[in-house]
Amino acid sequence: MDTSKEYIKMCEKAEEIQKLWEPKFGDFITPAIQCLRRKTTPRYIQVVIAYGPKDIFRKKSPIVIRAGNPNQTRDTKYKNDKLWLPRQDQLQKMIKLIDYGLNDCIKILDDGSYAIGSYDGDGCFEGYVYGNTMEQLWLAFVMKEKYDKVWDGKEWIKEKKR
Repeated sequence: MDTSKEYIKMCEKAEEIQKLWEPKFGDFITPAIQCLRRKTTPRYIQVVIAYGPKDIFRKKSPIVIRAGNPNQTRDTKYKNDKLWLPRQDQLQKMIKLIDYGLNDCIKILDDGSYAIGSYDGDGCFEGYVYGNTMEQLWLAFVMKEKYDKVWDGKEWIKEKKR
């Protein structure tokens, strides 16, 4: 699981993806207040161990998440206080992979990063989505395919049509 500063930043800026989050056991999260308001890197990553409404008798009650960090301490926070770091399998479920042709493939590049692309008739690979880890690659792929956005190193920007 990618817990790098770069992936956290990519997730933080992927507002469309954050809106899709429905907490589940095993989700990776980090304190959003540290990331979003103070613009600092979080000190730890947590895993969701329990979730549910604060008050089951109120229809508009916020979701409360109970999470643990590697030091075995536990933290209870509201959903809006957390930043979701989707795993590779969660990102892949957002895309119907059957819609993509057999020419599309993932390639490991010379620098160790990854690209999704296809080979042209001359056998040359043309990548159209890149990432340093599989999570970064799949997040970039989801953002490009679903929202026409590409990562410029700081923000998700609308892709310019050729």
